[in-house]
Amino acid sequence: MHLFTTEPYWRIHLITGKTLTKHQAVWDQMLGHKRELDWTLDLISTGDILKIKRLELVYPGFHRSVALRIDEPGTAFQFCRQVKGMDMSTGQVMDSVEAQIIGRVYDKFNRLCQGYVWDRVKGLLQYDEVEIDEFPSWREGLMPPGQLNLDVLGVRL
Repeated sequence: MHLFTTEPYWRIHLITGKTLTKHQAVWDQMLGHKRELDWTLDLISTGDILKIKRLELVYPGFHRSVALRIDEPGTAFQFCRQVKGMDMSTGQVMDSVEAQIIGRVYDKFNRLCQGYVWDRVKGLLQYDEVEIDEFPSWREGLMPPGQLNLDVLGVRL
C-alpha cells in the first residue's frame, strides 16, 4: 500500500478477497521478465475482470482515493491517457499520465456509465451520466476519447 503517490493508478478488490493494483509485478512468459499488472492482459485473460467488487482510483497526494462499488460483473473499466515527453537533461523519452479514468456501466440498455477522472490539470472530477460509446472530454482543449473499445476494457453489455 502506497502512503504517497505522485501518479494516479487503479486498484481493485475482488469477491475472492484479493486486492490487485497496477503496480503489482507479474511474470510475463513471453517477455521472460516481470512487468506491471495489466488490466487487459492479466485481468481479462484470467477472468478476474468478472470478480471485481470495488474499483478504486488512487490519485496524487497522501491517502487519496475514490471508489466505485461494482454490483454487476463485467461493468467496471479503467483507462488512462498518457503523454510522451523528453527529459532535456538526459534526452530520455518519458511517459507521464495525463489522466486516469475509472468507471462502471450502470445502465446497459442506454450504455450509460459513471465514475471518476483524475486529470493532471484539473485534479479529481466526477462524472455521472456519460455514454460509453461517446466518452466526452473532461477538459477544454483535450480531445475526447470517443468510443471506448469495450473488449479491451473488459466491459460486457
